[in-house]
Amino acid sequence: MAKTPEKPPLSLVGSPIPGEIETFATPLRPLGSHGQRLWSQVQTEYGITDIGGREILTQCCEALDRVERLRAEIDRDGEIIRTKAGPRVHPGINQETHLRVAIGKMLDRLGLNLEPVKPHGGQPRPSGWTGGR
Repeated sequence: MAKTPEKPPLSLVGSPIPGEIETFATPLRPLGSHGQRLWSQVQTEYGITDIGGREILTQCCEALDRVERLRAEIDRDGEIIRTKAGPRVHPGINQETHLRVAIGKMLDRLGLNLEPVKPHGGQPRPSGWTGGR
């Protein structure tokens, strides 16, 4: 009986850009600690590999880093600041709110706000007319 030829071992194909190794586990741009934590949590749970999704996630993480920096400024200065015209709300609060809304929209766009539908136990209830009065 003839021996089948051995298959060559599998090898990785080079990246499309010479000299650059792309991994999906790393963000597209450097992130701060809060953004990096969000990136790691999302990638661990969802494993986003397409470039569009990774860009949205990177922007979301960058926005989270900015929100945390704004929050630190607001905490340092206080929510009400004193000006020549009198007390007023810290301007960073408005920016923080807008960024948090943007983060939510980006996560929504990635579909990360959806949970799988869980089946309910037991017999399904009849719907509509069942023949009784």
